[in-house]
Amino acid sequence: MRQKLELKKTRINCSVLDEISKYSEQDVCIEKSISEEDIIVKGQTIGLLDIKNTNFKFNISFINCMFTGDVSLVTLKCNGNLAFVNCEMRCDFTAYDISAENTSLQIIKCKINGDLFLENVKCKHIELSTITADKITITSGESSCIIEKISISSLVVASLIKITNIDDLIILNADDVFSPAMLLQHVKTTANASISFNACRIDDLNIDLSKIDMNSRVTYEKCTCINLGLTNNTYKSSKVVVGNSLMTGTLTITGVEERDTYFDISTSNPININIDNYLTDFISDSNAKTPLFNEDRDIPQRVRTLKMLKTAFANDHQYLMEDSCFYKLKTAEARLNTRKKHHVFKILSYLSYLLGRYMFGWGVKITNPIITLFLSMQLSTIFNYLTLALDKSINTVEYLGQKLTGIYASEVLTILTFFGQQADVKLSSGIPIYILISEFLFGLIMTTLIVGILIRKLVR
Repeated sequence: MRQKLELKKTRINCSVLDEISKYSEQDVCIEKSISEEDIIVKGQTIGLLDIKNTNFKFNISFINCMFTGDVSLVTLKCNGNLAFVNCEMRCDFTAYDISAENTSLQIIKCKINGDLFLENVKCKHIELSTITADKITITSGESSCIIEKISISSLVVASLIKITNIDDLIILNADDVFSPAMLLQHVKTTANASISFNACRIDDLNIDLSKIDMNSRVTYEKCTCINLGLTNNTYKSSKVVVGNSLMTGTLTITGVEERDTYFDISTSNPININIDNYLTDFISDSNAKTPLFNEDRDIPQRVRTLKMLKTAFANDHQYLMEDSCFYKLKTAEARLNTRKKHHVFKILSYLSYLLGRYMFGWGVKITNPIITLFLSMQLSTIFNYLTLALDKSINTVEYLGQKLTGIYASEVLTILTFFGQQADVKLSSGIPIYILISEFLFGLIMTTLIVGILIRKLVR
């Protein structure tokens, strides 16, 4: 049976620490006590650590210790820092109702063979660094508590990291975190706050039902994940950047209502996307400005965003959206290339842009080449009518044994010429052969393009 040290209504000092070191692996229970100096416990093997309703007026630290039982800290008031450094805990670590509003809770270089549970911990800074644990929870329970800064780095968690019901958060930094899942829920930041994830490997990360205040920033950089969700959050003129990360699943952005928020997902490259329809209004409405895209942003960033969306729409078999996205992408790329050209070649670049966009529809919009073909045929009809003087009855166009005159004759000639049947036509007067060949080649190109676009749409 293990030894047990019970301290109740005691003034904790150095002499009390000597009692802890008398027996290895003894249980330590402290209740309704007070410390009036720094408490430092080094190199001890302790069984159960249970501290309740105690006031620590100075720092309390456990360094190079082993805990073979649960560590439980309940209803503590700390005027100094509370730290566990380079410790091993073979069971759960629980801190509940800790009041350390001007100080910090530090758990650094610790191995926890159970859950790390922090509930209603009111402190200025929570620092979790170089920790292994089954599960990590930071919450305030049913109400919410104020924590200014949360730093988590070099964590290896077996199941879930959960941070919920936190108010007035200024900074949350997650660096080099490995976990199958992480959830931030009901988190409220102050203005000019920062939430950042850097070099993390979190399979499923979700930020849900949180309020990101004015001019705050949420960044997700150089991470590896399967799914990333930004769902039902409120943003106030904030900036959200998701980029330079390997994302093998779905990027979800839903519930965004504020159009003054800035989203940059141009370098995120997810396999699939699930985002609110209004965020992609700009694809069908050139004048629309959404948090995801607007014409005021620099062209390279817009190009990267469109490339990402096009790939994601293709992977999700949303081909109409993919084509619309491709059309805007080619338009933006053409504008970017035109800016880079020397002034001597800018005329050619502008001409290529006009032909590609308005005449050929970048090979995806079928209406553009149809309208182009129709208008060019009408111009050719007018040209033929004037050239052959078909307003005179003696001038005719003969086809299939019928002699035609007037504008009707000119229209028939144009149709036959554009579709390569001009050799079957007999004219009462001539048209230069190069004009007929030019009309035929143009008609062939436009017909081929229209058929190609149509087949592509039908086959997909």
